[in-house]
Amino acid sequence: MSLLSFEYQNYKPDSALLIAQQLYDYATQKGSLFGQSLGLDGLAGAFLRIGDNAKALEYYLQRLSIEEKRNIPYNVAIIYMNIANVYAQDNEQQNALEYILKTDSIINHHDFKPLKLYAYLNTGNILEKADKLLEAIAYTQKSYEEAFAVKDSLILGSALNNLGNIYSKTKDYHTAIKYYRKSHPYVVAVKDNQTFSEGLLGLAKAYLAVQKKDSALFYAREAYQVSYQNGILSNAMTASGYLSDFFKELKMFDSAYYYQSQLVALKDSLQSNEKIKQIESLTIQEELREQHNAALKKQAEIENKQRLQLLAIGIAIPFFFLFSNFISRRKIHRRAIQFSGGLSLLLLFEYITLLIHPIVVEITHHNPIFEIIIFVVLAALLVPAHHKVEHWFTKKLAINYEEARVRKKIAEEIKEQQDDNSPETGLGI
Repeated sequence: MSLLSFEYQNYKPDSALLIAQQLYDYATQKGSLFGQSLGLDGLAGAFLRIGDNAKALEYYLQRLSIEEKRNIPYNVAIIYMNIANVYAQDNEQQNALEYILKTDSIINHHDFKPLKLYAYLNTGNILEKADKLLEAIAYTQKSYEEAFAVKDSLILGSALNNLGNIYSKTKDYHTAIKYYRKSHPYVVAVKDNQTFSEGLLGLAKAYLAVQKKDSALFYAREAYQVSYQNGILSNAMTASGYLSDFFKELKMFDSAYYYQSQLVALKDSLQSNEKIKQIESLTIQEELREQHNAALKKQAEIENKQRLQLLAIGIAIPFFFLFSNFISRRKIHRRAIQFSGGLSLLLLFEYITLLIHPIVVEITHHNPIFEIIIFVVLAALLVPAHHKVEHWFTKKLAINYEEARVRKKIAEEIKEQQDDNSPETGLGI
């Protein structure tokens, strides 16, 4: 269910959300923290794709709480990274920086090599947004080296593009141009149009800074075309705004007006898309609420059925004891009476274990080691008590049986004596 939800995220996030919610409800029903964590990750990722960063952050924080309980540093590091990226998208750079540095600390402490590639890239990107440029260069360079070692074209292209962004901020435009141009083959190969259009606009700005206006115009137009054709509206807006200002400087007002008009149209389109996303988000949230309520109702029905079953067992056990005591006073084989008494006690002690089990699970959070320790201690207390009570009870039943047998024998002897002593009656001939 987790993998299916993930596959749906990019092109059908509403289905991804519904599956993730089903996963979370199922895991909650089964008491699986691992499953709940996966479900929350799916919910957060899908809301992030929809553009509802607030809900994404809410579910990532819920997942963080679970993984901290489970005490799995690898997962905690991933969640910190996701939270940092959400804050970075919302331009809350200080919070983003706080969480990405926490990620970096955990990864380095435990030497989580598979995470280093992405962590270094994200850390460098967030540090660049926070204008901590020297540190940003160091982390992004590490990301590039890690990606180069494993031949990861996506990360290589992103790292080189980010280095271009950083060096542009330091006003080292020639170095920035070098990195932007080096990134293009990688991002084109993996069809990362977001990074490609960003790099093209970065090139345009860098060429303009070194007074190469023809190159600046060429790459700005390329940036606009790539972002517009691929529906990357935010980048298209940035490129059209840049081109409008560029043509104003050249006093080419017709071209400036054209790109200004495009900017306005793109802004309207983006706002419209945002409204649609908000409506979709609210609609999906209502579907999730209904689905969650249905799952809760089903869970309540299951729990109610279990409570009724436990109640029935609890009522049946005393009757079993009374039945054992009853048959002990009847003419039944002694072994059958002992078996009935032992079975009654066994039911009682197993019933006690059954009642205690949910409490133990809640205390230990499904940790098998702690569960075994608690149940071993419980068994150490219950087993001797069981043997003592069983011995006492079966002995009592046996005594009842013997007493009943003796009473019956005495009653038979008395009856025989009475029959012997009674006068004979009958008619004479």
